[in-house]
Amino acid sequence: MNLAVSLPLPNCLIESIVNWLSHDKTLRSQGIAETQVLLLRKKFFFSDQNVDRSDPVQLNQLYAQARDAIVDGTHPCTYEEAINLAALQCQIIVGNHDVGKHKPGYITEELGSYLPKEYVKAKGVERRVFSEHAKFTGLSQLNANFRYVQVVRSLKTYGVTFFLVKVAKGDPEKLGHMVTNFVNYFLPLSRSVVGAASKTSNADRQMSLLEQTKTLAESALQLMYAAKECGGNPAATEAFAEINDAAGNMTEAVKDLKSTLEMAASEAGLTAGMVNTIAKAAGTLDDVIGGEVSKSFAEYQESVSVSAKAIMVKAQDMVGTNPSELGVVSKDTTEIYCTMTSDCRGALATVENDDIAARLKLACQRLGGALGELLLQCAGSVQAIPPIFRERKIELSDTARHVTKHVASLMAALQAGAKGTQACINAADSVKGIISDLDTGIMFASTGLLNN
Repeated sequence: MNLAVSLPLPNCLIESIVNWLSHDKTLRSQGIAETQVLLLRKKFFFSDQNVDRSDPVQLNQLYAQARDAIVDGTHPCTYEEAINLAALQCQIIVGNHDVGKHKPGYITEELGSYLPKEYVKAKGVERRVFSEHAKFTGLSQLNANFRYVQVVRSLKTYGVTFFLVKVAKGDPEKLGHMVTNFVNYFLPLSRSVVGAASKTSNADRQMSLLEQTKTLAESALQLMYAAKECGGNPAATEAFAEINDAAGNMTEAVKDLKSTLEMAASEAGLTAGMVNTIAKAAGTLDDVIGGEVSKSFAEYQESVSVSAKAIMVKAQDMVGTNPSELGVVSKDTTEIYCTMTSDCRGALATVENDDIAARLKLACQRLGGALGELLLQCAGSVQAIPPIFRERKIELSDTARHVTKHVASLMAALQAGAKGTQACINAADSVKGIISDLDTGIMFASTGLLNN
């Protein structure tokens, strides 16, 4: 829970005009007078993996937040994306399409609550919205909420707050200051990227880092030109589309650069982020699942089995992979483990035996610990010179074997939860085969013949 200053406005619940107070400071130290009214609010933190239809209240809150972000321009979108989202909103609010009732004029006065303002006055926009609305006939309100959130999260601009975009569209007084602050990020960014590239042994990745940083700078320049044309004038709606396009291009450039940096992280020995992600995912197994689960134990069991088998394959790949590619394999393994823990939480919520649940949770968490150790060894391997790298190969083989053993323990716990499930039996057989392969790999590595 957090306290927020309540402003004397009817829409004081809107995030952009609520000032959050620090919970570790006194009210007096934050300038709050005794007569001032405070509003008690709660912040929710979600990951893309744990948002589903099992908790309608939570999903409705996420839908409302996503809808407001689209309408007020926090997440810029194209005209077609805006039409699709407005049609989903119609399905949520008015239900199935009625040809006799849902036609131009029905929501004309309310279009501002369905669409970003740059599209409200577009010719034929309401007709387009209802044309798309008809395609969602039969979709329940819950599923429409879920799809709306999914579409917003798939936007190129999702996850980024474009303060410059918002100022360029309607706050001319702040535009100059915002642009100056915006530009100040690029000199340290370019220096950092050049420094990172100089420390990277992979020539292709060096070029990717430099080219993607150049693309980011070019898209930022495009955004600044578009902001100049609009000039903070809220009536210059014809320029909004260009601003949205520039913001989308810049977001895509940031994501590309971020992805390359993450893949280079292992190469530079900076795997702490991935190890921390695995630890956090393992920690979620201690949390109680909110709402009703959406699948049966058998379905969760099968999903966990598939992920566990994929982790085994990735662990084996790390032993024989080229050092320059270990970062990519490490990143993929981290993502698979996070998906597996999400399914494992579902399995924990649906298994009937408490002892088996405890065994399953422990096996999954121990697997996370072994994976973290394997990723750290991968980070050291890519830095090693050939003679040391051969020694690291032996260590990698041994740790990969520990990972596989923990997968075997996880499979055994799953099998105990629903004896006879074919998925577990098949996966357990795969574990035995991979353990045998790893034993062979260790034997060859110890004699220096693994690479041959």
